[in-house]
Order: sequence, then structure tokens, then C-alpha cells
Amino acid sequence: MLSKLCGALAPGGVIIFTLGGLDAPGAKQDCSMGPPMHYSTLGIPQTLQLLAAAGCILRHLEYDQHPELHVFIIAQKS
Repeated sequence: MLSKLCGALAPGGVIIFTLGGLDAPGAKQDCSMGPPMHYSTLGIPQTLQLLAAAGCILRHLEYDQHPELHVFIIAQKS
């Protein structure tokens, strides 16, 4: 899905999204927004590789819900 979204960006287009802040692919659960949420993640390294392969440049990565392992990413199509 992320590859398709990046592919749909015009040059200079920006994508902002969140993911589980794990170092490897895996499953994650948190309840920072109320009810428990269960989701899977590619992990940060594989997500960054996917962005680069899709022609995007990482502009920002931040752990945003300390102490949860959750990050948001801002990337831009080159």
C-alpha cells in the first residue's frame, strides 16, 4: 500500500503516516487513543528502504507517543 501511495505522488508531493516504531517486522498493540489497537508493521528499517525504492526522501521521523513504540514519518517524492 505504501508503495502505491508513494507512486501516486507528484514530484515534490508529501506523504505523512504513522507506524509501529519497531526495528524489525512484527505485531504491535497500544491503546493510546482509547480502545486497544492491534496492527502489524514492517519496522522502521524496511519502511525506510521501501520509501527510498519508491523515490521518496525521508524528511522527518519522530517517536510521538512516548513511551509507546510509535512513530510518524514525513517523506517527499523526489
